[in-house]
Amino acid sequence: MNTYKWDCRNVEVYTTYTDEDGNTEPLVIFKVDWEILVCDEIGNATTISGIEELKITNLDNFTSFENVTNEEATNWVKSSMGESGVAANELLANQALNVLINPVTQQLTLQD
Repeated sequence: MNTYKWDCRNVEVYTTYTDEDGNTEPLVIFKVDWEILVCDEIGNATTISGIEELKITNLDNFTSFENVTNEEATNWVKSSMGESGVAANELLANQALNVLINPVTQQLTLQD
């Protein structure tokens, strides 16, 4: 069984941002560069990555940048993707690991 480790520490922020209700906050995260590390039970591993834009129309539950953890950012990304998006990306990670373990191509050098 494969395991997944999400890394959502690389983010893009607005220096200041004002939401629809006029709430203004500094360093508002709006885009997350995510990465999934997938490992199998014998130690094979690979990563896939992507970008998720977060919905930030309401800052009522704003968490200041210095208090955001990788776990919280990961929860935001997964929530933004939805269950089907998370499942689809973990499936892509599985497929990438399978190609690593069972390559479908090879690079060879021809003899002169």
